[in-house]
Amino acid sequence: MNSPDTTQPSTASCNKCTVALRARHGARTGAMFLPIKYSEAERWLANLGRKIAMQRDVLYHGTRHAKSILSMGVLFSADETGKVSFTRSAEEAAYWALSPRIDDEGRGAIMIFDRLLLRSRYKIQPYHDPIWDSAASWRDEAEEELWGDVINVGEYLIGLVSEPTMNRSDILVRRNRKHRLHTEARLNELLYHIPDWRCRPEEHIGGGEES
Repeated sequence: MNSPDTTQPSTASCNKCTVALRARHGARTGAMFLPIKYSEAERWLANLGRKIAMQRDVLYHGTRHAKSILSMGVLFSADETGKVSFTRSAEEAAYWALSPRIDDEGRGAIMIFDRLLLRSRYKIQPYHDPIWDSAASWRDEAEEELWGDVINVGEYLIGLVSEPTMNRSDILVRRNRKHRLHTEARLNELLYHIPDWRCRPEEHIGGGEES
């Protein structure tokens, strides 16, 4: 488990850090910051997320597997990277929530987490992925990363908003079932080493899903 981060910057401080990061990056590389153009659907879902956040210091996580995360009580790190990615931008979370996967649940969602509670237990740090950069421009996802799994998500989850459920093809249903079996295997391995700490995240959520 990562050691807790004892520093607790405010939302205003985070925004100032974002502005400073953009300025330093531009001065160092000569590249121009490129504002991201989000779709109407992404802005709609992002606005729902901000209503749940209610000016609190939060981190957003866009996902296509919200049902699995809630039922298991764990936000597992990505197999490829070993980390969980959050963002301070509701629009960025909506972008990832509405990006289809080959094994998803047919519904995109934004999970809204209490940033200070997460930082009291996990080490979270800002991250900029250069994959989006070019020689002329660069993009800021307002990302913050956490190495490892978020255990018992109900302790940190403020709320969740989602798009309407879409009709899924048979192949997507089969792939999602395979993904869930893989995730359940990871959960069983986790429970083998840690007592059953799980609770029902729904009991801790301040706002419900949007249909």
